[in-house]
Amino acid sequence: SVEGHDLLYSVSIIEKVRLDRQILLQGLPDRRIHIEATTIDLLARWAAKRYTRPAFPDEFNERCRPAAKRVSTRLKAKGHLITGLFLQLDSYEELPSEQDYRVILRGTALPETCDDPEQERVVLSFLADIEKALNDCVGIAVAEAALDSERDLSLYELRFVRRWDYDFLSYREDTPEQLAPDD
Repeated sequence: SVEGHDLLYSVSIIEKVRLDRQILLQGLPDRRIHIEATTIDLLARWAAKRYTRPAFPDEFNERCRPAAKRVSTRLKAKGHLITGLFLQLDSYEELPSEQDYRVILRGTALPETCDDPEQERVVLSFLADIEKALNDCVGIAVAEAALDSERDLSLYELRFVRRWDYDFLSYREDTPEQLAPDD
């Protein structure tokens, strides 16, 4: 905000400018402008995603493309109950079209979500929809889909899965602290 009035900002990850640090040291921040710490953190995480996002084979991503709209729609409707979607592929190589990617899908949710039977039912239904959307893609075969409470998914298990990034959706009312950490 500027002097108490909210303003919209536009940020482009591809537009970068190099500044000599002396320029930054010579100037003083404009005290009329205030950006909340959570917004700064969110922008920093968003910018870092360009460099830290787990990579999947291009062929896998292309095969998943038909499921994107369905997954996006489900995430917009029920994504607030999910803290992470993780995939484990049988191969991270570019596979020929006649060979399927075998996938293990893991969804995570907060412990209180998994402890509430109604919310857990909604999340399990959500994961079943994601599993079906992926299985409907030619060349993708989901071998297993499971929901894990964040308290039960171990660091050891995280070594074998990669976060399936869906940051193209806004955080809505969620704050970054409510989302599972990337590492």
